[in-house]
Amino acid sequence: MYPAPDPRPGQVLLVAVSGRSVTLWVLGAEDADCEMGARARQAWDAARTAVLSHLPLLWRSPRATERPPAARRLAAHVPLGACEHPTTALGGLDGASFGLAFALAQASALYGLPVDPAWAALGAVDGSGHVECVEDVRRKGDAILNQASWVRTLLVAKGNEDEAREVAWESRLTVVPVQGVREALQEVFGEAPRARLVELAQDDRARAAVIHSLFEMTLRGDRDVQNWRPVADASSLVLKSLAHPTPSESFRLEFARAVALRHQDNQGDLPVPGPREIEALAAPIRLEVLAHLVQHSADTGCPPADHVEPLARRHLAYGPDAFVEHLRLLGSLARLLAVTGRPDEALEASLTAVWGLAERMAWSEVSRPLCTAVRLSGVLRERGHLERLADLHQDLVNTERLNPTDHRFLALAFPSARVWLGEPASQDCGALMALATDPCALGQIRMSACRIGIRAARTLGAHGEAARFRDILARAASDPALPESDRRDAELFRGLARLDEVPSDADALALLRERDPGVIAHLERAAATLGEPAGAYVSRFYPY
Repeated sequence: MYPAPDPRPGQVLLVAVSGRSVTLWVLGAEDADCEMGARARQAWDAARTAVLSHLPLLWRSPRATERPPAARRLAAHVPLGACEHPTTALGGLDGASFGLAFALAQASALYGLPVDPAWAALGAVDGSGHVECVEDVRRKGDAILNQASWVRTLLVAKGNEDEAREVAWESRLTVVPVQGVREALQEVFGEAPRARLVELAQDDRARAAVIHSLFEMTLRGDRDVQNWRPVADASSLVLKSLAHPTPSESFRLEFARAVALRHQDNQGDLPVPGPREIEALAAPIRLEVLAHLVQHSADTGCPPADHVEPLARRHLAYGPDAFVEHLRLLGSLARLLAVTGRPDEALEASLTAVWGLAERMAWSEVSRPLCTAVRLSGVLRERGHLERLADLHQDLVNTERLNPTDHRFLALAFPSARVWLGEPASQDCGALMALATDPCALGQIRMSACRIGIRAARTLGAHGEAARFRDILARAASDPALPESDRRDAELFRGLARLDEVPSDADALALLRERDPGVIAHLERAAATLGEPAGAYVSRFYPY
């Protein structure tokens, strides 16, 4: 028997099988030196997608869990009668079976809360958050019983429950079966994250760090965040726990909550600072706050467009005088112009932002206006612009300047543009299906890929492919294991797919008004002003 490792955030027990032996490891130990293999890294990524979709609260940037930490070998267990010696049974840290333990480690690191060493987890995890069965549960359970006396509770997939209970029979182990990551996190952490955040909010230094983190995540648009609802809820909880917040604390927390709700469901009331408050902000922060005000207006309808657009234009700079923040603001203005009936101006603004950012080598900022420019080039049938943007995209891919999320957004944008040109390529259906079934992609990307895939497949006469995309949307809309935001996105893009086929479908348009009221209201007003049918205009210019 070995003593329990000292608990620290991000540290969990791993159990690996190699030949006749089973080895126990501590992930995230201070003196760890064993790295993960390729399949284990894939399992880490899938667990990360699931955790970031199902955490109830998030107040730290997920960048901290981007890569798996190393592990330290703790013990080896060789069954009685086996001839393999423990010193040679080092076991390879590879495979998918660490997924559930990885999920606990990631949540622990983000919460700053240790996992109680009394817990051990055996199970694989997919990107949607389902906990899947693993092999060798009996052998792994025996190793825990014989080598890890401190473990009292075994968390397993529902399908492994019977085998785990056979191992635990008349022993110290309690078996807890789970079907999803959300359930697993609740079992292990309970209400401790909420209590931890309230505790941090009462300490001046800790509170300042939490507020700064929430404000920075939302101001900069952390692309690692999968689900923004936990960020909004964390912001609300901190604000509620403060008896007398300062004006700066109130503004930053209300800002973080509103922007997170916009990212999640195109909702949230974003506070508009007065002229003096705006001018008091450091210039780069001022421009980023203004960019969010413009984007908020585009996505939610509040603040009103006729209020924020003049405010934004007063702070813009062009040509050599424009900094990255000016161009980011211009990109947001392009999004507002696109949904308020001025797509040609929107395309010009987004192109200016794209090429200005490229000239300044601000590669991490290019993807957002590039997606807007690509989509509008297709809708407005600007082949020349689309070809030049495709060249830029290829250069970004070749030089590995795109993060995975930006890569997926652009992988969606170009097939979408070709569909609106009426010229989908034969390989577009396959590329869109890969996005629609990518477990690590944002729900919005997966569901939008289905909608565009249906259009592409219909244009190409591939009716079987169109049916597959429709089936994915239908199943996602009713899958209780998926986050609520994914189910809402599935309903939204099902409505858009219906409108694509029948622009006069009043029920589909009513569904879209319910699911995305701000954007749809903008588009319907623009259609009325231009004298165009509302359904066809919404189908053509919906921005996602």
